[in-house]
Amino acid sequence: MIWLTWRQHRAALIVGLIAVCGIGGIAVATGIPMHHAFAAVHAADLRAGDARAAAQIDIFTHNYWAIGNLPWRFLLFLPALIGMFVGAPLLSRELESGTYRLAWSQSISRSRWLAVRLGLLTLVTVVLSLLLGTVLYWFYAPWAALSGRAEAFASIGPAFAARTLFALLLGTAMGALIRRVVAAMAATAGVWIAIEFVRTFWLRPHYLPPLTITVPSNKLVDTNAYLSQWWVDPAGHRLSGVQFDPLAQGLAQKGVAAEHWLLAHHYVMWASVQPDSRFWAFQAIETASLCAVSAMLVALTFWLVRRRVS
Repeated sequence: MIWLTWRQHRAALIVGLIAVCGIGGIAVATGIPMHHAFAAVHAADLRAGDARAAAQIDIFTHNYWAIGNLPWRFLLFLPALIGMFVGAPLLSRELESGTYRLAWSQSISRSRWLAVRLGLLTLVTVVLSLLLGTVLYWFYAPWAALSGRAEAFASIGPAFAARTLFALLLGTAMGALIRRVVAAMAATAGVWIAIEFVRTFWLRPHYLPPLTITVPSNKLVDTNAYLSQWWVDPAGHRLSGVQFDPLAQGLAQKGVAAEHWLLAHHYVMWASVQPDSRFWAFQAIETASLCAVSAMLVALTFWLVRRRVS
């Protein structure tokens, strides 16, 4: 049964292996010189906020921004592609064509048939995505030191593997439910995008209660993830948007930067943030939650195959 599963899905597995090796190889090849260049940007100088450190950051950003920020952006959508082109056809192709009846007429039970097919692809997917997430975590380290890891959160570390696993099993469940390849692929993409949107913008920023801090005005390195910001006047009153917007517009007409004027007149900017020190806690929360949902999708898929498919 394992050999048959390999024969049926070897193309997808080989393409996945080539993609991981290609992306990982490019990340290592470009990451080594990027890490060497970042070594010139000394941490002590960054915290001091001097002109030399600012110049070093500008040079590094100019030379390596595209290299350092494109790989993780591509990985944001890789799980969706895996769910659509690997997960969704896994069962829907068999169910749509009717070839599953031949397998079930043999001595193999439905549960074993599904367990072998799903188990092999799940194992390969988790291992490859963990490797890729680990490589990208190392690759992104210079940018994490400058601006934190929140921006690339979904593409590095174990959370990337959990997102990929979830997408694969979501596609499999959609295939078992809809039983049509193209419709299952479309449903997988739509559901995955909707869940990603909710998790990224509504759930993830509030995995833990945010902290309230004052925003430093001359800090070159800031690794916090900002949720909201506001100004407080010298009397301790928070400026509303109705108060701030006319003030900023009036200062702009005079050629004065609003931030400089407010700081000179003892206004203080406050912010609600998630500190970068919570990165691993957030990774654990997201990984655990996605694994729990993935387990539910596996249970749903088995139920659909055993009870509804005839």
